[in-house]
Amino acid sequence: MMNIRMINLCLFALTYLVVAKASLYDRDVHVQTFTEKEVFDQSVLQSDGVWFVQFCKNDNEKCQKSVPIFSKTAEITKGFFHLAMVDMESEGGQAIANDYSTAKLPAHYIFSPESKPKKYTGDLDVSQKLLQALMDETVNIFQHRNGAQMNMNENKESSSSSSKSSVKDLVVDATESSYDEVVLNNPNVVLVAFVAPWCGYCKKLEPEWTEAAQRLEKEAVTVVRVDATAQEKLAGIYGVKGFPTIKYFPGGPNKTHDMAQDLPVQREAGPIVEFALKMVDQTGVPRKIDEMISQEVFEETCNGKNKICVLAVLPHILDSGANGRNKYLETLSAVQKVFRSGGAYQFLWFEGGNMQLKLESTLELTFGYPAIVAVSLDRGAYSVLRGSFKEAGISSFLNGVITGRQPTIKMNGELPTVQTSEPWDGEDGSAIEEEEMSLDEIMGWGDDDDDKDGGEL
Repeated sequence: MMNIRMINLCLFALTYLVVAKASLYDRDVHVQTFTEKEVFDQSVLQSDGVWFVQFCKNDNEKCQKSVPIFSKTAEITKGFFHLAMVDMESEGGQAIANDYSTAKLPAHYIFSPESKPKKYTGDLDVSQKLLQALMDETVNIFQHRNGAQMNMNENKESSSSSSKSSVKDLVVDATESSYDEVVLNNPNVVLVAFVAPWCGYCKKLEPEWTEAAQRLEKEAVTVVRVDATAQEKLAGIYGVKGFPTIKYFPGGPNKTHDMAQDLPVQREAGPIVEFALKMVDQTGVPRKIDEMISQEVFEETCNGKNKICVLAVLPHILDSGANGRNKYLETLSAVQKVFRSGGAYQFLWFEGGNMQLKLESTLELTFGYPAIVAVSLDRGAYSVLRGSFKEAGISSFLNGVITGRQPTIKMNGELPTVQTSEPWDGEDGSAIEEEEMSLDEIMGWGDDDDDKDGGEL
């Protein structure tokens, strides 16, 4: 009898240990759990996609609380991104974690084939910050691959110096005489870098600062550079002692010197752009989606490498009214917020069934309005949204375009020229009143015609 009790007790203890060692996501089909370094390296580090990885221990209270949110995020983003957990209680999990900063749990990293792993410290639910972080990596993959392909087709004799010189520098150089106009009286969010010509760290910042300015060109953000060695008075006002020193000002006019704050992100284009756009949403004027009223607007917005132009074709103003059109534009603005940080997508809209009928026909936009088409001029291809005109549907479509899941159509030659039109005045439309005609005018009878009632033919 004693032996049977001992056996049952041992079986109970063994069962408890097995259950206790179960991973947090063992029953979650959307979250992969890694316990072996070799498998992690092959699946994540050698992957062609973007991974969002959580480092956790099963008995960690914060890890346990994060499970429902992380699982829901994995379910929503399935098909676009991979979500996984590294079980740090396993020997292999510990070996994986040794390569990353995991002192505080849960720790999260974003892995991409075209960049180094990046630690993520934001919310775990499907927030704008998380989507932007994951989309930034997706855009980087697209730009890197497309850029590499374009480079293969470019003339090998083009020198690196000439390509650098062709890059437009959108950074504004400010001096003591121009500082008030460029910074303090500027309604935009303003980023200011105080630099020195001899500073090595400043030279390292320069390409990142220039790229940030390019990506923020059409946003309510001004990127500024001040040579602190030549503008010592300005440097003194802000207590500049080291280089580079980077300050930011919130959006709004009538700024003062004491509004300046230290830039709280890494000195890389991606984090700088993400932070600037966040400040625009909080204090500045969000970017307005331009109306495509001419060929010039179309080319200025859509020409260039690695650009995908999203054209929204909205119903005629007589069909939707001003209120309906503004609701469509609000939907587009919400989508643009999610995708704007990467810089690949550019947005335009125009009225359907009016001036651009040839363009609509060429791009197969003949099934009604509103409609969406994504166009890449440098690749000569386009893709049409076949789903509903809703934020979730448009976002899913654009994710599919940039990840290659959405089928594209090759253009047959150049697109028709955009016809010049008057911009929308923001008001409801008014139908053209037709002038009433008398029977005499319809029949062509004159006042002096004596044969109104009929006569000989």
